[in-house]
Amino acid sequence: ARGLRETLAIADDGPAGYEQVAAQLIQRPLVDIQRRVTLDRGTGDGVVVNSLVFAPVRPTSADAKVFGALVGRVTSVTSRSATVTLITDPVTQVGARLQGSDKPLGLLTATASGTLNLEQVPSDILVRNDMRVVTSGVGTEQLPSPYPPDIPIGYVSSVGAREPGAFQTVQVTPYRQPLELRIFTVFVPVSAAAKRRATG
Repeated sequence: ARGLRETLAIADDGPAGYEQVAAQLIQRPLVDIQRRVTLDRGTGDGVVVNSLVFAPVRPTSADAKVFGALVGRVTSVTSRSATVTLITDPVTQVGARLQGSDKPLGLLTATASGTLNLEQVPSDILVRNDMRVVTSGVGTEQLPSPYPPDIPIGYVSSVGAREPGAFQTVQVTPYRQPLELRIFTVFVPVSAAAKRRATG
């Protein structure tokens, strides 16, 4: 019951142009490296490919508002179910940046073990632990990103050594570990701009 209340609480905090659909887990991956889950909502509920999947994040302060964080994206759908590829799956790539930075820093990718790395971060950017990481929303006119800008993903947990070319790699901890969840919020595109992101 608490999970459902928290899921509903992030409705006003979701991206503009999307409609909220609550969904429950019906299948987990049998092999850990395949970080994809199946939810009990499908096209009959309006869900389409590239619908965004969030989880509520409980703030540390009792009076702070519950907010939603990105945990995956719908990659296939039937009339009654949807397969979600999680951000911790190695095939997932998300354009991301540090919150407050005006630079689209690069791609957030996952290792085989599910660790998140933000790569190609310029070394002249001061990165500190606990800085928030959000989606950049950067794409092209012909191929827009399926992710709107400024969606929370996680926070910086450590900063690696500089790479060749004066870049650094940042390790990111997601706000929620997707494989531990049973209730999700699917944001279905309804506006013209959101639908274009999904089809792009």
